[in-house]
Amino acid sequence: MTVTTPPTLRQLVTRSDDHAALVVPESGASLSYAALQRALDRAAGRLAALGVREGDRVALVAANGPALV
Repeated sequence: MTVTTPPTLRQLVTRSDDHAALVVPESGASLSYAALQRALDRAAGRLAALGVREGDRVALVAANGPALV
């Protein structure tokens, strides 16, 4: 039996350039891969400051939309 772990968001976001990673259809607003990685780093830093470590589970409650990402 082979056991695999799901990829992390960091592993899925392999680009680090200014191409659009996310586009909001209603407004046309976009977020580049580089900006997405910076946002991931900020979020990870905030969680770490709260004591969250690798392997911990975190619940997220937010409205569906671009701000969620």
